[in-house]
This record gives sequence, C-alpha cells and structure tokens, in this order.
Amino acid sequence: MSAAKRYHLSASGWVKVALIALLGLVIVGGGAFSFWRFGDMLPFFHVNGFQMGPTKNSLGAHDWRLGAGSQNLSSSGALKQIRCQWDVSELKLVVVPGGQLSVSESSPEVLRPAQQVHWALDDGTLYLLSDLETQTGLWQPQDKTVVVDLPVSTAGLANADFKLGSGDLDLGALQAQKLTCDCGVGDVTGDGVVAQELTVDGGVGDARLSGSFSNITENGGVGDVNISSAVAPQSIQAVCGVGDSDFKIAVSSGFSATVKTGVGDFDCGFATTRTKVGGAQVYRFGDGSRSYDFTVGVGDLTLAPLS
Repeated sequence: MSAAKRYHLSASGWVKVALIALLGLVIVGGGAFSFWRFGDMLPFFHVNGFQMGPTKNSLGAHDWRLGAGSQNLSSSGALKQIRCQWDVSELKLVVVPGGQLSVSESSPEVLRPAQQVHWALDDGTLYLLSDLETQTGLWQPQDKTVVVDLPVSTAGLANADFKLGSGDLDLGALQAQKLTCDCGVGDVTGDGVVAQELTVDGGVGDARLSGSFSNITENGGVGDVNISSAVAPQSIQAVCGVGDSDFKIAVSSGFSATVKTGVGDFDCGFATTRTKVGGAQVYRFGDGSRSYDFTVGVGDLTLAPLS
C-alpha cells in the first residue's frame, strides 16, 4: 500500500487562504453591521404631529422637528452646543442677526417625513440628524441642502461635534471652544471659524478652513487640507494622509516643528534652523516655545506665515 500523499502550501498559497478568510469575515461582518444599523432605527411613532425617533441612535431620542421651522432661543435658554450626525446631503451653517434659530431644507425630490432633516433643541443643545432612511439603506437621495441659521448670540458655543457620512459641510463663521469634524465623503469648509480646539479627522474630500485656532489636530484621509489661522496655534498635531497639506499661521515668538515625511516634500516659509533627531527633522523658529508635530504620508506639506 502506497504511503498517503502530503500536500504543502507555498508562501503564496497561504497568502491566498488568508485573503479568502479575510474576505469572508468582511462579508459576514458587513451584513451584521447593516442589520444592526437597520434595527437601530426602529421603532418610530408620532406625537403632536411630529414624527419622533429614532429611539436609538448616537444622538438619543428627542421630540424631532422636521423640514423647515424656527424656534425662539430666548424661550429655551442660550444655545451651548451642537451635536450632528450627518449621513447624506449638504449642510450649511449661517450666523445671522436676530434671535431665531431656524432649520430649512430644499430638494428636487418630494421628501417623506423619514427623509427630511430631523432637529431638536434640548437643554441648550441643538441636535441635527440628516434623515432616517439613509442609515437603513432604504433611500438613495438626490440633491438635498439643509441650511441652519444661528443667531449671533449663539456664535460662541462650548462644543460643536459633527459626524459626517456623505455630503459637504460648510461651517460658515461658526465659533466654538471645541470644534470636531469627523469627515466621511465630502468637503469641509469655513471662513471666519473660531475654535480653541480644532479637530479634523479626514475622510475622502478636502478641508479648507480659515479663522483663528489655538490648538489644531488633523488626521488626514484622502484629500487636500488647507488651514489658515490669524493667531499662532499653541500646538499642531497633524498626521497627513494622501494629499497636500497647507498650514498658514500668524507669526509668533517661535515654534519647534518636528516633521516626518513619507512621499512628498516639506516647504517651510519661516526662517528656521534644522536638526535631525532620529528619523525626523526638527525645525526651530524664534524661541521654539510652541510645539508642532507633522507626519506626512503621500503629498507635500507647507508651513508658512499668514500674509
């Protein structure tokens, strides 16, 4: 009787087996995630003519208002923060004179209640939910634009947190002590934005922000980043992904910038001295009192004075 044959996989064979197993996990995991997100949106119910829900989502359950409307902030106290979960369409924030907070939307489609923007004002917090159906995968929308008018009295918020899926975000001239943009697919823009702490977690799209920022954290995705600050930030922590990053800041007494480059060039517009520390280059300007740290993936990095 002949001996049993033994089969040995080559290195490339093991790689193929691992890839097939990984693909299976992705398919199973994606299906489970979709089912969980679908279940998260239910149930819905109506109270006083307004659709309420979802009863489970990252923003909690509120007496949602739909479509267009306004609310007098003087009757509800000052607006302290914004929490936004935005899965689709364009969102614009506009700082306007007056005492009315309003939310309006426009679309070439006739929107059902579940497709409209949902918003609520609760204990000084404005909650914004783009819609319900996109999160369940039941609706593929056409163009839709939502505009939020913020009274000038609410320009200085304690916190503004935006979690974005697909669509552009225009911050206008928003002011907040802490501003966080967790980006998906789309551009984030703003002119005259003011924040003590600015955090931009990049997705796929460009970020173009100008204003005044005391501390900047940027985690790049795929796209260009352009940040201009009329004050010299105390700290910058930037991990650039794929795309060019351009930081223009006010001239200060000095900074120390640690730069690790991948595929791309670093251009510094300040008169600095340079030393090599490990695998990084350290650029010192003036007294070196401010701390900047840049890690570049694929793309060019520019640090220059704001003209």
